[in-house]
Amino acid sequence: MMIKKRFCVLLLLSAAFFFWPLSCGICSGTITLTQAEAETLENHLNELQQNNEMLLTLLGESGTDLTKAAEALKESKNQIQTLKAQLQTLTDESARLSSSLRTANAELQKASEYYKQREKERDRIEGRLRNQRTVWQVLACILAGVAAAR
Repeated sequence: MMIKKRFCVLLLLSAAFFFWPLSCGICSGTITLTQAEAETLENHLNELQQNNEMLLTLLGESGTDLTKAAEALKESKNQIQTLKAQLQTLTDESARLSSSLRTANAELQKASEYYKQREKERDRIEGRLRNQRTVWQVLACILAGVAAAR
């Protein structure tokens, strides 16, 4: 803020310095300066020159800062693009893995149903074999009783 004020004062003094002699010359015809006025003008000119140099230095620093900020912005944009690409890759991978998981779950469900069917069939066969063994045992007892009775 202080720099803007100094710059404005510099511009106003420059304008006054350059246009003042013209208006006085047109109006009065001759210009007379005392030694004090000349020294004052020279001091003002030196101040203006110092202010100008300071402003040029600040402008250079601002340009450097702006360049650094632009480079940082460009790097940030590149990082954003890289992160977007990685996000897309991860999204695709997640979708592929989700599909694979659904397929695996479906196959597991089929295997579970098959196992349950086989268990029922095994139980049925074991029951039938038990019944057959019982029938053979009864027949063996009957035949043993018939053989013993003869």
